[in-house]
Amino acid sequence: MADTNQPTFTLRRFLVRAIPFAVASGILWKLTATQNAAFTVWITKTLHTIVGRPAPYLYCDETTLFWHATMFPPLVALTLSAYWLSWPQRVLRACVGYVVYCGITAIAITLNESPYLQQTPLLTPLTSTLVNANYLMFGVVIWVLAAGPWYQAVTSGHGRARAMVQGWLTRICLLWLAVALIAPLSSLLGTRNGMVARAELGRVMNDIAFFPQPSGDESLLVDRTAQLQRDGAAKIALTIVQRAIEADQESDRPSGPLWYLSAHLINSLRPDDPELRAQFKTQAAIALKLAKKTRSH
Repeated sequence: MADTNQPTFTLRRFLVRAIPFAVASGILWKLTATQNAAFTVWITKTLHTIVGRPAPYLYCDETTLFWHATMFPPLVALTLSAYWLSWPQRVLRACVGYVVYCGITAIAITLNESPYLQQTPLLTPLTSTLVNANYLMFGVVIWVLAAGPWYQAVTSGHGRARAMVQGWLTRICLLWLAVALIAPLSSLLGTRNGMVARAELGRVMNDIAFFPQPSGDESLLVDRTAQLQRDGAAKIALTIVQRAIEADQESDRPSGPLWYLSAHLINSLRPDDPELRAQFKTQAAIALKLAKKTRSH
């Protein structure tokens, strides 16, 4: 049976708490935007790693867009205002909800910036829709699923399977999983040559020993043998990137993330010949311009 001692929801009582919490969390969001964005980027790269796709060079490595910082104020304000829950429960659900919300933002970053997803007629509207929904909708949806006023604690009278379905943690994790499925499903909509090249790209990227920081020009302190092995693996990856770029040209859908990856792979090569290194710098600059041009269209 439901708990008869649970407080009754009233809008006035709720708003008295929600408004000041919204103001405070908005200020917090402004002050922590850099750290917030870094966390979502970390999740993005971790998700790539989990599926065996190294993601060392993404736009978000050197250009932080404002939506990379998860818009958490609605979620935090509404959850902390859920007076029908105990304070430990409110804090716990706000924290878990924030992590899930960042995971949804990470999927949006992946769709927008991953070189392993081919540009298709569906991908662009999917990305823009997800980014726009991320401003407010997902924060409210997570609150409703995890701590909404309709929430009733699952009592011992329910069966285990039903309790799992009704659990707040299960609900918001299922929400993240549903959003996350967009990435693999969208990858199936590309051309055959493009998908094959990207699958091969993911494999050969794993063979590259280390990745210099995209925004820096410094060499990592490794011995010459290790550097040569690394450069050899990077050159192989560059041939696969070129193959993927050519496949995209066949479908007339160029990929900015592929050009961006190409630019930084070229820039990471460390030949002994100064003239050859200068040529690589020029080629990397051209690829980077093409990446920015492609992305702006």
